[in-house]
Amino acid sequence: MKSVKYKIKELKTFFFYYNLDVFFMYSSISFILLHDVKNLAFTSPSFQNFLCIFVANIFGVIGIYTINKITDIEEDQKNEQDTSRLNKLHIYTLSLFLFIIAGILYNIPNKHLLNIYGYLLLMLGILYSYPKRYRLKKIFLIKNIIPSFCWYFSLSVLFFASTEVISFFYILKIMSPLFIMALLFEVIWDLPDHKGDSHTEIKTLPTVFGFNTTKYTLIFLILSYLFITNSLANKIFCLLLIIFLLIVNEKSKKLSYHYFLLTLTWVVWITYYIN
Repeated sequence: MKSVKYKIKELKTFFFYYNLDVFFMYSSISFILLHDVKNLAFTSPSFQNFLCIFVANIFGVIGIYTINKITDIEEDQKNEQDTSRLNKLHIYTLSLFLFIIAGILYNIPNKHLLNIYGYLLLMLGILYSYPKRYRLKKIFLIKNIIPSFCWYFSLSVLFFASTEVISFFYILKIMSPLFIMALLFEVIWDLPDHKGDSHTEIKTLPTVFGFNTTKYTLIFLILSYLFITNSLANKIFCLLLIIFLLIVNEKSKKLSYHYFLLTLTWVVWITYYIN
C-alpha cells in the first residue's frame, strides 16, 4: 500500500515538475482554435503548419516555465514547495533543447514574419526570468501582462500559421478576449505565491493589495466578463473560476490550483464540443 502511495506521489511530482498541466491547458485551447479555423468559410486551414507551430509553442511554453523554476527557488521555498529535486544543469539543458526545437519548427512554414514572431515570444519568455536582478517578473503588473501576452500572441500566431488569407492584425483583434482571460488567470496564479513573492520583493496584486482584496476584485471582474460573453464555454469557464475563488483561502496549497487547472481543462473541452 505504501509503495502504491509512493508511486502516485512520484507521478504527481513528475507531472507538475514538468508543467504538464500547463501543456494540457495549452493543447486544449490550441485544438479548439483549430476547430474555429476550420469553421471559417473564408480561410483554408493548413494542418501541417498548425502542427509545426503547435509543437513549437508547446516546447517554448514548457521551456520558459521550466527555466523560470531556477529563479523562483527562493519564493517557492517560502511557499512551502519542494525544490529539493531541482537540478540547474538538467533544467538549463532541457530548456535549451526545447528552445532549439521550437526555433527550428518556427522556420518550417513558409509564412511572412512567422519566425520573427517566434523569436519575439522566446525573448519575452527569457527576459521574464533573466537576468535575475533585472527580470521583467519583478515589475508590478508587467509580471502578469508578459505571460498573458505570450499566451495570447502565441495562439494568435498559431491561428495565423493555419490560415491562408487572414491578416495577422485582424487575428490579434478577434483573439483579444483571450488576453483578458489569460490576464485574469495569471493574477489568480499569484494568489498561492503571495507569501513567497512578498518575501522576495516581487510586487503582485496579492502582495500589494492583499489576498482577499485581490480575490474579490477578481470575482467582480470575472462576473462582469460573464455577463458580456455569449459563448457557453466561456460562461462555464467563468463560473468555475468564481466557484474556485470562493473556495480557496490564504492557506490553500499550490497543488489545489494545479488540480483546478486540470479540471478546468476537461470541462472546457467537453463544454465546447457539446456546444
